[in-house]
Amino acid sequence: MAKQKKLPLQRFMEKTKEDDKGCWIWTGAKDGSGYGKFKGHEKVMTPHKFSYEEHKQSKVPIGKIIKHTCDQPLCVNPAHLELGTYSENAKERWARTGSKLPPEEVIARAIIKALPEVKNEQIKTALASLGLSPKSLPD
Repeated sequence: MAKQKKLPLQRFMEKTKEDDKGCWIWTGAKDGSGYGKFKGHEKVMTPHKFSYEEHKQSKVPIGKIIKHTCDQPLCVNPAHLELGTYSENAKERWARTGSKLPPEEVIARAIIKALPEVKNEQIKTALASLGLSPKSLPD
């Protein structure tokens, strides 16, 4: 008899473990930056995005990201995930954690990491439109 194929959400939940803070920690595959990756419905995505979309029954709109209110990148608990922007995420994390980097530096570094083909001048222009001015980007 053929083995019954598991549904994506079932496979997903088998790769999580709850910690003492209520985070559902992703224990599955991770990428080079330490974030998880998961093949849900025929598409590889971050597990926190999969969790948000599955549990909230809502797609992440273009221009938005999933923020972790718990500041735990491997958390996939939908109660700890909310929609936002890179700018909001960096500012909120900076305010909560007292990061030594100001939000505009965090945003600039996130853009550089996510989009290595984007030129520093383009990043500066985009950040300036948000009222931010990173100091660490060379011209």
